[in-house]
This record gives sequence, C-alpha cells and structure tokens, in this order.
Amino acid sequence: MDPSAIIAAALAGGAAAEAADTATAAVVDAYRSLRSALQKRLPNEYRQLFDEIEADPDKADILIHQVLRAERVQVDDELYRRARDLLGNLSDSDAGPGKYNVVVHDSKGVQIGDHNMQMNTFSIGEDWHR
Repeated sequence: MDPSAIIAAALAGGAAAEAADTATAAVVDAYRSLRSALQKRLPNEYRQLFDEIEADPDKADILIHQVLRAERVQVDDELYRRARDLLGNLSDSDAGPGKYNVVVHDSKGVQIGDHNMQMNTFSIGEDWHR
C-alpha cells in the first residue's frame, strides 16, 4: 500500500468511527493528530476537504489522493507514523480499516475476516500427472 493510500484509509476510518460515535479516545486523538498534521501541509483552500471527508468517509480515498498529488504533498515519516498509529488504534477497537494487512498472490480459496466458513473443491484437471 502506498503512503497516500495509508493516509486516506486512516482518515476514512477515523472519520467514520468518529461520526458513528464508536471511536475510542485513542482513535479520536490519533485522527485529530493526523488531520492537524495534514492540514498544516495543505493550502487554506483545502480546509473544507476534511469536512467533506467527515460528511462522507467513503470519499476520503479519492479526495486525499487527488489533493496529495495536486499539491505534491510529501508524505514524510511523521504523516506516515500518524496514519499507522490511527490504523493501529482502529484495528484495536475493530472500528475501521487496518485490522488486516494482507497480500495474496496466485491463491485459491482465500478468505479474510473473522468467523468465516468455507468449503472448497479444487479440480486438478486431466493432465495433473505430467
């Protein structure tokens, strides 16, 4: 996941948790810390961006990617750390993205999540013995 995607996911998760009143104090603090750090790096014309994200957290990914690219905001260690802290707090509270960090390649029958049940039948085909 690229750094801007991590920031977008963290902002979306933090905004959603805060809007739904499911956020712990740690989530609220981490969300506000990331938001503040990012606001300092953006021109004033983007102040409404965070209001838009809080009104519709699903738009965070698109909005943040567009703004970070348009303004050429450098995602430094501080922003990245704050985003990871927020995702960690969200994961601890099961309130948002960040619970699973999964990379899957060339796989069949993969499930990600809690309390899954799956039955697979895989065929090997006629030329399996070669």
